[in-house]
Amino acid sequence: MITAMETADWCVIGLGTVLAATGFGLVMSARGNTEPDARVRFRLYVARTLPLFMGLSMVANTLPRRLGAQYPVVMVFDAVGAVLVVAMGVLLATERKRLRAGPAPARVAGRPPAEEPGRGVSV
Repeated sequence: MITAMETADWCVIGLGTVLAATGFGLVMSARGNTEPDARVRFRLYVARTLPLFMGLSMVANTLPRRLGAQYPVVMVFDAVGAVLVVAMGVLLATERKRLRAGPAPARVAGRPPAEEPGRGVSV
């Protein structure tokens, strides 16, 4: 007989799988797309990567217990879930730092970037 807890665990695994697949598809479809506004770019970055990391951590934390894995295996997968949470935090912090740094200086094709006053060797 299937208990309510087993059903809930399998629903969490299914939802995590759907989230991970959706996040992976969003990340892959966004390759090469550039947004001019940094704030919009940050919001899109969060919207694309958050489902991926949430889904992977949901599956990594629930699946081994449902499959009846031994305790060390469950602990390893719990650690993987924690690493995913930390990785998401680091990725968001670095992207936020890039947002605050401002846009990169524009380059004209075939020309080196303009020298800033007081830097480099003047001839």
